[in-house]
Amino acid sequence: MIQNARLAVPHGILFLIDPTNVETIVPEHESGVLVASTATCIAIGTQPDTDGEIAIDIGPGPLPTQGLAKRSTKTIHAPGGTVALVTSHFQLVLEMAVPPGEAVVVIWTDDPVLPARNAIEVEEHRPA
Repeated sequence: MIQNARLAVPHGILFLIDPTNVETIVPEHESGVLVASTATCIAIGTQPDTDGEIAIDIGPGPLPTQGLAKRSTKTIHAPGGTVALVTSHFQLVLEMAVPPGEAVVVIWTDDPVLPARNAIEVEEHRPA
C-alpha cells in the first residue's frame, strides 16, 4: 500500500530507518550528496522547511514516478520488519512493514539538489 505525506522538512533531510533497530548508524553528511547511507540508515536530502512543504510517497514498487528521476538504489537492514521515514528531530513521517532482513530501496525525486517531490520504493526484501 502506498502512503504519502506533505510536510515542511526541518533542515531539509529525512532518514529511512528501522525504528526498532537500536544499532542504527546515521551516515555522515556529505556536501552536495542527495542520498547517503549506512547499512542501517538512508539519509535523503529534500527542500528545507524554509522553502515550503514537500510531497513524499513510500510503498512497494512501482510507485507513480512521472516527473521524477531515479536518484539512488540502496539497501537497508531492517531486522524488526519496519522501515520508517523520520525527520532530523526523529518525528515519524511515514512507516511501512517489511519482512525482517534487507530491504532494497529506490529513491526518486523531482530535483537533484533540493527536491520538493519524492518517492521511495521498497522493491524487494532479502532475509538477513
